[in-house]
Amino acid sequence: MKISLSWLNKVLNMDQIDLEDLAERLTLAGFEVDDMYKINSIDNLPDTILDITPPPNRGDTLSVLGLSREIAALYNIKYNLVLNKQEPIKKNESLIQFKQIDHCLYYSITLINNIIIKNSPNWLQNNLHAIGINPKNNLLDILNYVLYEYGQPIQAFEFNNEHLPMTIDVRKPTSNLDFIDRNLDKIAITRQNLVSWINERPVNISGVTCSEDSIPKTATNSIVLETAIFDPSIICQSATAISMKNDISLRFERGINPNLLHAAYNHTITLIQDLCEGSIAANTFIDKLNSNIKFISLYKLNVEMILGDTIQKLMRLNLIEQILNKLDFKFTKKEYGWLVEVPIHRHNDIEREIDIIEEIGRIYGFNNFPYILPHKQESSLVSMRNQIIKHCKYFFICKGFYELTHYSFQKNISVFKTHHGLEINNPLTIDQKFLRRSILPELLNSLVYNIAQGNGSFNSFEIGRVFSSHNNNFIEEDFIAGIIGGHLIRSSWEEKPRVINWFEAKGILDNFIQFLNLDINWQQSDHSEYFNKDIFHKFRWGIITSGELEIGIFGQIHPQLMEEYDINSTIYLFEMNLETILRLCNKKQYHQHLNQTYSIYPSISRDINMLVPINIPIKEIMDCIHNMNNELLQSIELFDDYHDTVLKEHRQLSFRLFYRSLDRTLNIEEADILIKKLKIYLSKQLNITVKI
Repeated sequence: MKISLSWLNKVLNMDQIDLEDLAERLTLAGFEVDDMYKINSIDNLPDTILDITPPPNRGDTLSVLGLSREIAALYNIKYNLVLNKQEPIKKNESLIQFKQIDHCLYYSITLINNIIIKNSPNWLQNNLHAIGINPKNNLLDILNYVLYEYGQPIQAFEFNNEHLPMTIDVRKPTSNLDFIDRNLDKIAITRQNLVSWINERPVNISGVTCSEDSIPKTATNSIVLETAIFDPSIICQSATAISMKNDISLRFERGINPNLLHAAYNHTITLIQDLCEGSIAANTFIDKLNSNIKFISLYKLNVEMILGDTIQKLMRLNLIEQILNKLDFKFTKKEYGWLVEVPIHRHNDIEREIDIIEEIGRIYGFNNFPYILPHKQESSLVSMRNQIIKHCKYFFICKGFYELTHYSFQKNISVFKTHHGLEINNPLTIDQKFLRRSILPELLNSLVYNIAQGNGSFNSFEIGRVFSSHNNNFIEEDFIAGIIGGHLIRSSWEEKPRVINWFEAKGILDNFIQFLNLDINWQQSDHSEYFNKDIFHKFRWGIITSGELEIGIFGQIHPQLMEEYDINSTIYLFEMNLETILRLCNKKQYHQHLNQTYSIYPSISRDINMLVPINIPIKEIMDCIHNMNNELLQSIELFDDYHDTVLKEHRQLSFRLFYRSLDRTLNIEEADILIKKLKIYLSKQLNITVKI
């Protein structure tokens, strides 16, 4: 919005104000000054133009009078304007018949006869020329002048008195129609547009633009003046529907100052009578303006809490009450502070106590507040939860995994028929209609996308939020999920590249579980919440449990899914509930694991073979070995599982046991004694024969 300094000077005495300081204060007060430059008027008089961007919620400042009020408050300048705010008198109402007036807070129609269209006087042309508006004729220049002086749009339509009495409608059309605007552009009016009708003829897209054939011309003798305050939301909708924003629609959208409504109308009539020699033939109006008074309690304690120690200076100098007076806020002193009456032109943006406190700080000047650096705080300890999550992340990064991040919102992926997310009632887009129940679908999508782009597959993981529902209660939990494989690996340069196998992929997850010092079991359960038959292989998967708690799942991708996604090599997936891990991985256990003593002495290994019934799980055998409570036993590895076609009810298992001492090097004799004791122990506990 461009404002002429000479125009402002007619309202306020600004002779003592430095222009650079004015620009800085306005900007700090929320009215950003984008540019400031000098021009010469039509009479070759110097002038300065300020190009200002008012805040979006301050429609009351889109005028010279509105901005003058702000400048007066900033500089403590006297601002007492003498305006004719008398309500218009109705005259010859029978000549104007209102039929349907919709979405109008105030609507007035005035018939003026005997006008003379000619050039405007120099003072009027100078004011408009200064702000970049080309003068046209006395009538249109008057309307533009009032628009920028008061911020009140007023429209004038050509009228033929032979069509009296006139009928007036302000409503949306019942069907689409074509409309030629004042710039000769063809506009398709839809049912979203609010339209003004005179004698059933559309003359104006209300609050936006008038029709070309309704514009007063040089030979015009009678005009109809439309003065209105429309519903801002309806004008915004209407202007958006036809992709047209202008100075008129902007003011209606941001809100008209009702206090200046009658003053703007009366000044317009006076100028038309003086410059156009017109006379009022008829006038009537409808007034639905809200006259409710809004009160807000302003507490001293809250002002002090927000503005800090500055409040003491403001109180001592009575500046708070002065600022409220400058902004037209009436108030009553109370024990707690003040009961403030919000002026009607600020009802749109002053809704709470904090808004008034902000106004006090804004007018006082935020740059006048003391510069106080915050006290240096000692770095706070990172919570155990965040430490564990961070170490989980670093574990996989150190293993060569890429960390991925996806939105929690996702579309329903058709490949996973039984894996539907939680549907959102008001999604941002169609592709973000569901909250995910699992991280794996999006990880697979990213993998397939990278393969399609020629980047190949890679190990990846993600830590993110997963959503579920139980008994109409929505649950949010953090999960960690990942993809292993899909690419060739090799242990040395001499070895040929090969795909990763089940044991190598599972070994990574075993290391992760060992890293967290968790005591877990592996089992299969089709009823597990982690198992999805659309994603995992029919047989090659396992649920990770600890006691009665399910932690997560690890398994091979379903062959049909590999075919759907055109994946050529085997991929393994895992997903674990971080919330469950955090409950199991308590502080004491976690720190003990990180600080576990490491032996500097070499280990010694022994292999044992045993023939066991096929119904005895391998884990049961390994648990039995551990139950001997041998402190020297470091680890157990299964390296052979042989099934004989003759002994179908048995299988041959081979284990490798590693022993290590913290204070010495074990000798061969000690290792042999340990194995013999183990042989006797297993024979008693499981009734199996061990061969050394």
